[in-house]
Amino acid sequence: MSNQGVAYQDCNYDGTPQYAIVAGIKNTGAKASITWNGEAVFNTNVPGVGYVFEGRTSVDSTPLPESWSGIASGQSQVLTLQISHSAGYHPSINDQARVRLIKTGDITPGALSGSPGRFIAGTRENGQWSTELPITFSGGQINTIACAVTTPDVSVELGQHKKAEFSGPGSATGWQTFVIRLDCDKSARINVQIDATPDPSSAAGVIKLDSAPGDMAATGVGVQLYFTPDDSAVQFGQSRYYYTSSYGGSETVQLKARYYQTTSAITAGTANATATFTLTYK
Repeated sequence: MSNQGVAYQDCNYDGTPQYAIVAGIKNTGAKASITWNGEAVFNTNVPGVGYVFEGRTSVDSTPLPESWSGIASGQSQVLTLQISHSAGYHPSINDQARVRLIKTGDITPGALSGSPGRFIAGTRENGQWSTELPITFSGGQINTIACAVTTPDVSVELGQHKKAEFSGPGSATGWQTFVIRLDCDKSARINVQIDATPDPSSAAGVIKLDSAPGDMAATGVGVQLYFTPDDSAVQFGQSRYYYTSSYGGSETVQLKARYYQTTSAITAGTANATATFTLTYK
């Protein structure tokens, strides 16, 4: 989960000879137990939701840099500017900050509140700092949108078939349709990933048969798996967007399976295959 907000600060500082002006951001939250891309993650007031705090700074009319500087793991602040100056120079310092929300655990829905951090600025050599400017969360609401799987284990009966029903590589039996049943929140975006061992033939959507004791497993066939709505082969190990539950409630992931001949010769035997499905909501 991620999001970002932006805040600005415009500051004027009197020049003092041989002093370096520094500016940046400072965190005010408690550290979470994880990091994100080498950056420290801090807890919000909402359980399961943390954030990383990043800033960037420009001087006078110079455009803000493209890159952002985050607070490194183990630190509580980052300086995004350091300039030296001579007497009489009055730089205008422009600070920008953003917050990216990070999932840190099981989320309890709630409203974001409090302060993720502050803008800081001052002179390094004499340790004189201006008043810190707080940044606050305002109006943000964290909701969890997901589905519950009501049929966690699905068994699909493909039936018994004779070798004579197959005419060569690429021939197949009739489809058997099945569904994965869900109970969804409104607006849940359902993404499906199916993992299985592909058949060595590399035929689209074909799963290699499970092994069986001795020589009892069939050979020369696999189980082909398709998504029913768009009649497309499953790509194993890849997550695909499936559907958004517009109203919430009962939904289904619709699939179909069949035996598929993969080699020129078929031997009779047990013909079972296994796949694992994973659902995500994003």
